[in-house]
Amino acid sequence: MSSLSEAVDLVKTTPPNKSKPYYHATYPEPPSKSVLNDIMVKLVDSMHEKQIPFSFLVSDLPTYKTIVQLKAENQELFENMTLIFGPFHQQMSYIYAVYKRFKGSGIADTLVAAGVVVEGSVDQALQGKHYRRGVHCILLWREALIQKRLQDILEYEELSEDITNNLTILRDALN
Repeated sequence: MSSLSEAVDLVKTTPPNKSKPYYHATYPEPPSKSVLNDIMVKLVDSMHEKQIPFSFLVSDLPTYKTIVQLKAENQELFENMTLIFGPFHQQMSYIYAVYKRFKGSGIADTLVAAGVVVEGSVDQALQGKHYRRGVHCILLWREALIQKRLQDILEYEELSEDITNNLTILRDALN
């Protein structure tokens, strides 16, 4: 898309059998507040024109902050618009939330000792600064917690006969 007006024209000219307009714009930097407001107003106009009761607006973190502010300032106009992080930013926020929650618990030391990441980059990986490393660390840590929980269940809790039979079947299938 070379301009906002062309993108809006594209939304308005979608075939009538299409249930929802799709509008996609990318910018090298986060757009200004006035540009985002214009995009949101055009989206609301196309929703009314196509008689769509609600819409989703997916964005990255810097844009999301401005969109939330615009939605708060114009609650009636944007009431049927749901704001969503893109999947990448959702994952990065999740990784950072896990980091904040478990900071100082030894997760970083464990990952370094296991050779998953080097000492200098473990904090950045767990803060979500290095996407692949962060996801890798979280997945490995999750697996370790699941394994520890299963070991505790097997060691300290009495298992029902059904669970014991299922575990036997699984163990025999692997042999």
